[in-house]
Amino acid sequence: MPSGGMNFTDSIRISLEKDYPWGSKLHYKSSDDGNGTKNPHYIQFILKALQSGMTKPKLTCLVFPKKGFAAHAAWATLATDILAREVLPTKVKEFSDRQLSELKINDLVSTYPGDKVFVWGGESMHRGERYLTFKLIGKSSSQVGLPVSTFSPLRIKKYPGTKPPARQIGKLEHLHSEPSRSGLDILMPIKNYGNKGLVGICACLVSDSSSITDFTTRIELGLNSDGPFTTIKDSLLDKGAQESSPEQCTCLHSTDIDNALEVLRSTTTLPLGQKTPVIIDGLSLIRDYTLVQNLRFSDSGEQRPIVIVAEYTERHHIERLANNFDFWEIHNTEITTE
Repeated sequence: MPSGGMNFTDSIRISLEKDYPWGSKLHYKSSDDGNGTKNPHYIQFILKALQSGMTKPKLTCLVFPKKGFAAHAAWATLATDILAREVLPTKVKEFSDRQLSELKINDLVSTYPGDKVFVWGGESMHRGERYLTFKLIGKSSSQVGLPVSTFSPLRIKKYPGTKPPARQIGKLEHLHSEPSRSGLDILMPIKNYGNKGLVGICACLVSDSSSITDFTTRIELGLNSDGPFTTIKDSLLDKGAQESSPEQCTCLHSTDIDNALEVLRSTTTLPLGQKTPVIIDGLSLIRDYTLVQNLRFSDSGEQRPIVIVAEYTERHHIERLANNFDFWEIHNTEITTE
């Protein structure tokens, strides 16, 4: 037992929170549940196995008594943590700067939420802080300057027309309404205000289609047991490897290794490049071990993190692939609910 009387489960939980400080915050609930359940501590076994495969000749395969949604939860945990800590801070800054650089004084701009339209008055500095200036349409003397610290440039976009309908013409009070949290803003430490173009593939899951559909449509995610909650489809965004523009998501999924390999190798906009992690949900999906090796190493020899999640019922496949993987057997006592 760890020092200080800490039990085994607590020590694994602490390890998960240390390695994945944002992804570990996830809570899951099905659509008919009232409260969410904390991200299981045993997800850390999968993520540790993912890291282990980067330093050993063989990849690691975890064998659970019954895997259920373990691989899917690890997929969501990885994607959430990588997006929040490694991808969004840079993307938000770049996108904000680009948004502002494309605007000219007296352009019409629409704001989030509500698509209310104003006249753009430009940027200014006051006591070391950047301000954004908005003017009322037809009332150029009525204007307000809002600090970037409280009004994100992500809430602005150039209005495509020249004569907005009366219902869209903004009033100063519209600029002071705080958007309610929804979608990606429920899960991220940095608000995105509906700009879904800020995401990028942060983790890939290879699993059968029914389990993916089940997880992404039935399971909701939040950062607290009492919510608010959102689905992957409405927040992190999930796409299949065979869909159009698969790179426009955080959670990529595929029903076979071939398609996952094709997308990950050919997509040039991956935030992590060829080091995008892959979780394979089930040994039955590995028909040809050569494909796993092709997925593991890029043409230039760069290694991708990969882990396989299996269960006791796959004994036949464990024997078939006995020489290809390091097998870690997980027992019920190690995954007992906290």
